[in-house]
Amino acid sequence: MSKLSEIKASFKELELLGLPISSEQRQHLVEAENEFVEEEVIPHIKELLNNILADIDIKVRIAIEYDGSDDDNLKVYLQEEESPKHSKTIVPRKKHETRQVEGKKLYLRLTYPDGHQETGRGVDILKQIVNGVGPKKIHDLGLQTRGILLVEDRYVDGVAHYQRPIDDGYYLMVNSNNQQKKERDRRNQ
Repeated sequence: MSKLSEIKASFKELELLGLPISSEQRQHLVEAENEFVEEEVIPHIKELLNNILADIDIKVRIAIEYDGSDDDNLKVYLQEEESPKHSKTIVPRKKHETRQVEGKKLYLRLTYPDGHQETGRGVDILKQIVNGVGPKKIHDLGLQTRGILLVEDRYVDGVAHYQRPIDDGYYLMVNSNNQQKKERDRRNQ
């Protein structure tokens, strides 16, 4: 049994017993997942791609995104070289129309029960909702993303660069795509 499997099994046991899972334990899960990706997933992908790409004579950049969600969680697309201005252009493929293309920005629209609407970047809308509900309430709900709480009362080692300060001294984890933010917004209303 791998370290990752052991941690996940331990989490299931704690949940069955109704015991809380600490931020440190969640951080260990994130580290184990990162280790698994680096040591198991990437070498396997490289091995498979070496065989598949053997007939291609040009330099090609292929991006792979996996967000861990249940819906359309794997995206593979061709990525063009960066231009001299260091801006990325992503070539959409199949179901990837939501990918950001140079010059096009993606926004979320939030509709409140009273009909009032707010539109903005996903992270800004998520901050607005969390601050509106109250960071402490969201923190106490135990909502998780990337193995840590969506709203933490401190920076978490290893993912602190994805946390943004919000009201009342809390920190919001913003490392998720717009679809994940929409789902959290829908659940929090």
